[in-house]
Amino acid sequence: MKNNIFFLCIAIVFLTSCKENNIPIYGHVLGVEKAQHLKLEIKKTATNIHFAYAQKNDSLKDFILKYYPKEEIIIADLDTFKKIKNSYKTKNIDFKMYQNKKAKNGNKTFVFNEDYGLFATLGFESDCLFLKDSTISFNVKEFTFKDLFVSLNNTE
Repeated sequence: MKNNIFFLCIAIVFLTSCKENNIPIYGHVLGVEKAQHLKLEIKKTATNIHFAYAQKNDSLKDFILKYYPKEEIIIADLDTFKKIKNSYKTKNIDFKMYQNKKAKNGNKTFVFNEDYGLFATLGFESDCLFLKDSTISFNVKEFTFKDLFVSLNNTE
């Protein structure tokens, strides 16, 4: 009986420690000054990490990513994103880049870290930075996008 209670306590601690709720994230779209306010919820399971991005005012713009670390793939909107050789480094975090197969409207790229989540999306009409800071100067945002595109197109 004591062993069952011990294992139950461990399971409760594990389940509650593997979920982060309502992390404020701000979406900074290329060419747009005002940031979008989002809430990020992260759930870790034995096989994947579930990232749910919820928009404060428009639930139709919510999106979910499932990251599978063993396969190094991301599933989003029924599309599979595979890790490519390119990466992007900030001061504190190394981000990997994931790309879907070439679609009619071109590739879409996710700049992603399994502890942070999305840093950026790059692609036709979907260039966005996901930051924990609501304020970023227009020049810093433009420089960051240029730096991301250089990293994406780096063939070394």
